[in-house]
Amino acid sequence: MQVPTSSFDKISPTALLVPYARQFTDIPYAQAMAQLMNAQAFVGQLQKQQSDKFFEVAVLFESRYKAINQVMAQFQTTKILELASGLVSRGMVMYRDPYRTF
Repeated sequence: MQVPTSSFDKISPTALLVPYARQFTDIPYAQAMAQLMNAQAFVGQLQKQQSDKFFEVAVLFESRYKAINQVMAQFQTTKILELASGLVSRGMVMYRDPYRTF
């Protein structure tokens, strides 16, 4: 009998780091996403290995998210394709309020 795996088992380590780092920001749904994936468990292991780099990366992830929001607002677009960006809640935010200006 096979043990069912979590739907998050195949997510890459860097993709888990993104929502974990974003949960400490004001980015919508970031905290819920990190808790749902239990990103804390993964990051705890990672911090032991590379604790000095973790906070630098967290700031980078938040900045990238907010920079994309600014560009979208500048060009007044709601269509964006994000590739290799980990798990992002922007789609949920836009679905909730499609006329939101970032």
